[in-house]
Amino acid sequence: MPVEMPPLPPAHIENISRNNMTSLRRCKQHAQSTTETYEVFEKRLQQQGVDDEFEILGSWIQKEWTWVQKRETEILLRKDKNTHHLPFTLVFSLMAHDHTYEYGYVTLLNSVPHTVLVNFGWSPEDISKLEENYSKCNFWTASQWHYLNIPKPVTLNQEFYYILGDSNFAKVKFALITQPSTTDGSYKLCAAKKITMRAYRKSSAFCSLCTTIERIKDFSRKIIKEYNMQTRANSIMKGRQLAPSVYGCSATLDKRGNYQGIIFMDIAKGINAQRYIKMKKRENSLHESARLTISHNLLDVVEHMHNAGMTHGDLSTKNFFINPNTLQIQLIDFGKSNTVKTQKLVYPYTNIPPYWAPEWLKDKEIDTKAAEIYSLAVILIDFLCFGLIECNPFFPHSRSFQYPFQISQYDQASTMIKEYLARITFPDEATKTLICRMLNPLPNLRPTIQEVRREFNHLFLLSTGGQEACFDRL
Repeated sequence: MPVEMPPLPPAHIENISRNNMTSLRRCKQHAQSTTETYEVFEKRLQQQGVDDEFEILGSWIQKEWTWVQKRETEILLRKDKNTHHLPFTLVFSLMAHDHTYEYGYVTLLNSVPHTVLVNFGWSPEDISKLEENYSKCNFWTASQWHYLNIPKPVTLNQEFYYILGDSNFAKVKFALITQPSTTDGSYKLCAAKKITMRAYRKSSAFCSLCTTIERIKDFSRKIIKEYNMQTRANSIMKGRQLAPSVYGCSATLDKRGNYQGIIFMDIAKGINAQRYIKMKKRENSLHESARLTISHNLLDVVEHMHNAGMTHGDLSTKNFFINPNTLQIQLIDFGKSNTVKTQKLVYPYTNIPPYWAPEWLKDKEIDTKAAEIYSLAVILIDFLCFGLIECNPFFPHSRSFQYPFQISQYDQASTMIKEYLARITFPDEATKTLICRMLNPLPNLRPTIQEVRREFNHLFLLSTGGQEACFDRL
């Protein structure tokens, strides 16, 4: 996956040989004859003392993508739909199939019509959770309908188109992959998280070129790390998925010729928590039992991650989904996830999101678990104080990413937190005490996730008059 050369300009993409199936067959023949299979590579690393399966997988993907990128004149990494007159754009990807990995092309979709979602078995309730795309430029052509073997609707003007939405640093689109569990070539819709590195600009300075190559390598490592961390998260709790299942990844190019990493995953189940809170505030219908259950499930997920030596790194209401029927939690966006207890920073941040702990602004070594407790407190305010506050002062409706103080004002963190807490009406004194402890500006004085769970269970007993806390029945 690490790249050893600048990205191909768009003109070069058009000049690459279009005999892609021949190139793909040549690629597979070469892989069978000269490169190791995953099983052989795994045994070799285990003999060298490497036991972590996710570290082995990341190393193998890096080795394979290094080989692919060096042969990008033979293998077309991206088949643009406009350049190659195709219904949809295709990208060359590495996909997982039952503990084996193979190359193939994945179909990228943009917005998807209502009729297509129904044909793929989506219920009206599931479709209602998606965002509508009001842009008419994304209307499908006859060839696109024919590609999926779905009859083109007669009344296209009444056809609604849906998208998965975008995050702050990536675009999340629909994609079409071969069903991992079948061999008959059937397809399923999945999510494609696209992370694009800025275009490489030519420079005569050799040092600038070296810096750019290092940035490309670092970018590639981050894609593999996020892929591995999301896969690791799903192995923590048996019988439950903490995050959408991951199907594969791609080190490819976007339509402008910039390097782009894509992670293919299952579509998150439920409604984004940020949108869920807004919806419930309009309806004024989030009951106490539901608020407690959501809070409990979120604490349960974080506790399992911390016990397994993982942190999410960017906990907020925009980074997890709530199933409206079961109130179960699914985390997304593992780009800042880590497996180390302390994270070293070369340079502290100058601005941070308002739900991050203040030590990110000054300290060069961060206790990631303690920092996550701070973020958890900000989220719990939204649920435990629902109906008592108009908005969360730590995460206002403006969703501004400008923190109220800079490094020079770091020492004022305690004053700022007290001012924000004074604006909140808590349901009881015990809840206020717990949240205040979690928001302590000194990370070593914050409770651990296990202590938070014990105090939260005590809060539940108080709110139910001493009844047994059985969240599964709520």
